[in-house]
Amino acid sequence: MRLKVVYYDKDKHIGVVLCMHTYVDEVRLALAALSEINGQKILPYVVKVVGSRLKAIEFCKGFNHPLLKRLELC
Repeated sequence: MRLKVVYYDKDKHIGVVLCMHTYVDEVRLALAALSEINGQKILPYVVKVVGSRLKAIEFCKGFNHPLLKRLELC
């Protein structure tokens, strides 16, 4: 299985993970198992699954959710 982070926005805390379409469920499970990175607690959440890397990156750049404003307060 090829797995790669192709985009990450540190300000929005959102990113794009690239994988083969046959492994989407396995990648979701692996992300759900994460609880912290470098000592910082995290709660991964899959917002959308798309077939194109460029469309996924465009979605992330335009993504605006009320939860993001809450994260900035922490």
